[in-house]
Amino acid sequence: MINPSRVVPRHQRDFRNIVRMRHFLVRKRTDLKNRIHNIFDNEMFHLSNVLTDVFGKSGRKIMDGILQGTPADEIMISIKGRFELKRG
Repeated sequence: MINPSRVVPRHQRDFRNIVRMRHFLVRKRTDLKNRIHNIFDNEMFHLSNVLTDVFGKSGRKIMDGILQGTPADEIMISIKGRFELKRG
């Protein structure tokens, strides 16, 4: 009287698990980027007003320099002309 439940094939279950994991990791990455933006905004260091992509090559170089204790002015001078300013 009870219909048997459907058992999903192994490859479909594995694929679903991979998709779930990717979704989780993308959300985690976005959360971390938002936290970094928030930290910079709280410190009145608005990289997003200067760079088109804060997490691009130049943005990461700026963040690495800050983490090493290099003054922001020195970092900006060292990469001057290498990054594209945000328009508008």
